[in-house]
Amino acid sequence: MSLAYTAAAITSTVFPVFCLYNPVDREEELTAHMTDEQKTRFQEAISDLAYDAINAIDNDDREEASKLWRRQLGERLPNIKKAIKIGQEQEDAAKLAAAYGAKNPPKPWVHS
Repeated sequence: MSLAYTAAAITSTVFPVFCLYNPVDREEELTAHMTDEQKTRFQEAISDLAYDAINAIDNDDREEASKLWRRQLGERLPNIKKAIKIGQEQEDAAKLAAAYGAKNPPKPWVHS
């Protein structure tokens, strides 16, 4: 939910004027090097992210919510199908954990 709210806050900040300053050096305008087309594309992209993220959170259909997240964040996110049996949420969580664990093995210096 925080990603959705953050994207929505950014959207409201970059419309109608898009000007962003370096948080470390307030004299440097980071958007000064962007073309108007780049600024417009960023505004559209962050607006689309906020819209889809909020709709995904509010959507009771897990498959539809999954499609919204995958459209914004990519194919690495699991493609959740409609639940057809009891315990589907636990099974989906286990699949996600297994996929993540396989790609990100625990480090020997990390203590549980």
